[in-house]
Amino acid sequence: MLVAGMVLGIGMSAYAVDIKVYTEEWSGAKYDYQQNITSHDDLEAWNNTYDVSNDIFGFELVARRFYFNAENGFNGKVKNSMGDQDLEISDFKFGCRVVRNDFCTFDIFNGLLIVDGIKDYSDDDDVFVSLTLGGNLNIYLGDYLRLQGCIEVPLAGEVYAYNTKACLLLTPNFGLTVGYRGYKIVDDEEDGAYTYEDWNYVYHNYDESSTSKLNGLTMGIELNF
Repeated sequence: MLVAGMVLGIGMSAYAVDIKVYTEEWSGAKYDYQQNITSHDDLEAWNNTYDVSNDIFGFELVARRFYFNAENGFNGKVKNSMGDQDLEISDFKFGCRVVRNDFCTFDIFNGLLIVDGIKDYSDDDDVFVSLTLGGNLNIYLGDYLRLQGCIEVPLAGEVYAYNTKACLLLTPNFGLTVGYRGYKIVDDEEDGAYTYEDWNYVYHNYDESSTSKLNGLTMGIELNF
């Protein structure tokens, strides 16, 4: 994939297109899962924490003011006592570069964010899809150090995302990165249940919700064209 990005970058350089290809290892990450059930003002809560690992491949293209970024996770796993559970995270961003100078760049975008393999309020695995609105900021501290921050909030859906990263450029085209990446999923559902009391069915309302948080450090490499 990195070689394909290099070939594409060479081919597009004549058209003043900036291309970035990067990989990140999301190791040592944690998945915190909390489930809440509220009925008759009584709250019951369960909390669990699992280890997470994932390899992330990303591609970014900027042509004039057009901004595009795609990320996809590979070999993602949620590890628990019942065995490893597959985790897939994909993110596609389309937007506009609204600020570009020697000190910083800033992009605003709409995104499509997909997380597959996380439990929902019913304690089953589910696929969460969000249409998002976000911003991406790069700050250049000299010729060799860049700081980046990106945040996404859902316009429709349940998934939030954020990512911070520092890139040390060893050459103008190659750098090492270290950062912190996280996702938050808030899944709310209002439901009802029948209980058996005195030979009569009595209907009780209750609310179920779950909150999933995935976060951890990343390390990777980056190629710029």
